[in-house]
Amino acid sequence: MAEQDPQGALITGVYGTGKTTAVEEMAAMLEVAGVPYAAIDLDWLAWANVDDHGPVSRQLLLANLRAIVANDRAAGMTRFLLAGTVEEPDQVADLAAAAEMPIRVIRLTAPIEVIVRRLEGSPTRERLDDLDKARADLDAGAGRRLGDLVVASDRPVGEVAEEILGWLGWLPSP
Repeated sequence: MAEQDPQGALITGVYGTGKTTAVEEMAAMLEVAGVPYAAIDLDWLAWANVDDHGPVSRQLLLANLRAIVANDRAAGMTRFLLAGTVEEPDQVADLAAAAEMPIRVIRLTAPIEVIVRRLEGSPTRERLDDLDKARADLDAGAGRRLGDLVVASDRPVGEVAEEILGWLGWLPSP
């Protein structure tokens, strides 16, 4: 794969595992290293009151991802950090097709006590709903079939970001 070929990394996991926080930290590290990147929170791409994660919502997400990635690639971005809860391999395939690039999957894990601590203090009702969904997803084993890399996220975010970027090989050698 040529250096300029686009590459994607999907940071996934149940609610509260730190997906967005990890992507923010990884973006900061890529910024310092001068690596052209884009960070995209998948939840925001389909946040609309259409059908609550049904087919219309999925199509909206994919169409928005396709457009944003095309714009970012035209601006010279080559590394794409995606944050979002994805549970099935076919969903990853759909994201890769929409983004027109390979996407490696990194699944974050954390004990329920850590997730509770992260989500309970949020001021929104939706975050408390996310906590209920995280508990249910953990009980059901959601997303366990995914993950080219599985990373424990119950430690400092800098360590999590360094582990992921090291595995991806996206930082220039010193």
